[in-house]
Amino acid sequence: MLANSARTNSAVRWSANRYSPNMSTADFDAARDALSTARAEFESRLMRVAANQWDLPTPCEGWTVRDLTAHLIGGANMTRLLLDGAERDEALSALFALTIDGDPVATFQAATDAQTAAFAEPGAADALCHHPLRDMPGSEFIWLRVRDTTAHAWDLARALGVDETLNAELVASIWAQVEPIAAMLAQSGMFGGGMSGDLDDSAPIQQRLLDALGRRP
Repeated sequence: MLANSARTNSAVRWSANRYSPNMSTADFDAARDALSTARAEFESRLMRVAANQWDLPTPCEGWTVRDLTAHLIGGANMTRLLLDGAERDEALSALFALTIDGDPVATFQAATDAQTAAFAEPGAADALCHHPLRDMPGSEFIWLRVRDTTAHAWDLARALGVDETLNAELVASIWAQVEPIAAMLAQSGMFGGGMSGDLDDSAPIQQRLLDALGRRP
């Protein structure tokens, strides 16, 4: 999934980076690589959506494939706004604007290209983002985008009935961040019922991650 060997070498540090407020330039580059890989996971499934599949239901209650795609487009648009200093209300409006003007694939690509460019701007890692959850630096916010995009790549795969296997290194890096806060995620109400309690350490990491994020793979 990663573009070249240099990216692969930087990506092995994903799990160690966590949400460091003092993220180095090299660490932030690795986080950007993780987001690129997460985007590729979603986009590879998106390219397989047939004309008659946009209204299929997804694991996200009440959302169709089109809605799910619109949500990630909205998240990318929210990213640009937050890194530019937007307030929470404006960010939320972008995030939940579940409409797509034009071709969904092209719109997703344009929005995520702009998101990539926004995180590549000088100072993005230290930018104060007024995220709907709370204020946080860009170096933390980027990992929220990685997690959201990766989880929704699985949602899309499940909706389409295609391969659900996600990039193992990406999954491991996100699980390293999610495992310590899994109980808190469940209480947030943003991830369904959170962990089911049915899995132990012998379960595959992808299955444990998805379970913690309210999915039941």
